[in-house]
Amino acid sequence: MQDQKKVGPNLKDVRLKLRKEWIPEWLRDPQAFRPGTKMPTFWYLSGEKNHLVPSATQDDERKAISAYLWQTAYDGRMPTQPRGDAARGDELFKTTGCLACHSIGEGEQKAGGEFAANLTRLGQKANYDYIVRWVHNPRERWAPYCPKEKKDISPEDYRKAGKPFVFDTAAHSKCPNDGAELQVQNMTVMPNFRLSDQDARDIATYLVSLNPEASYPEASYMDDPRLKDKGHSLIKQYGCAGCHEIRGFEEEQRVGKELT
Repeated sequence: MQDQKKVGPNLKDVRLKLRKEWIPEWLRDPQAFRPGTKMPTFWYLSGEKNHLVPSATQDDERKAISAYLWQTAYDGRMPTQPRGDAARGDELFKTTGCLACHSIGEGEQKAGGEFAANLTRLGQKANYDYIVRWVHNPRERWAPYCPKEKKDISPEDYRKAGKPFVFDTAAHSKCPNDGAELQVQNMTVMPNFRLSDQDARDIATYLVSLNPEASYPEASYMDDPRLKDKGHSLIKQYGCAGCHEIRGFEEEQRVGKELT
């Protein structure tokens, strides 16, 4: 085992995966978007009953953290995927075993397991091309991670070593810089069902069709480099890297200390 899975998802992928404007809205109140999530609410709203508003300080902190995550994430684009057949995706989702862990629907219409996330609103936060890739192989990383150098290995590292940018568990798991064993897979409990490309497209098309409409406030401030340093300090203060993989926090300890 190269490492232990953290509680939360890998946040180095946010530029590849998420709608930019969704990130600060999620931080504001995770439970409002996904009731029962393990993600805590760090900023509690204040004000009169039925008119709760975030304070200026809370807004500034959320913006800074969002900016840091966005600016330090992998920069790239998912391969563009054609849309699939939502009706067939619905059938595949129910027969492949997805409902053993995931749920669909809300309230009395909710069906499925409680082990993993409710996917009803997935289309409101994630982009379709990323969902296809994740369904096809959830353990496929965008870049391998070298625990010796404490950094993600880029295509440039491979070019300098005269090697192709190929990494897997079979024959390409060594770092081109120092020969150390790389982390070549996402740390996730989501299994690879070995679905075909078309199956993955059909399931992804079904998922984004469930609840695709959503609008969020614009978030151009997330590109402001002046917010990055403040975001770094706040991520350290709140212990975000105890649950998430975040660039620049590879050596950060988990929230709870080891007590042996």
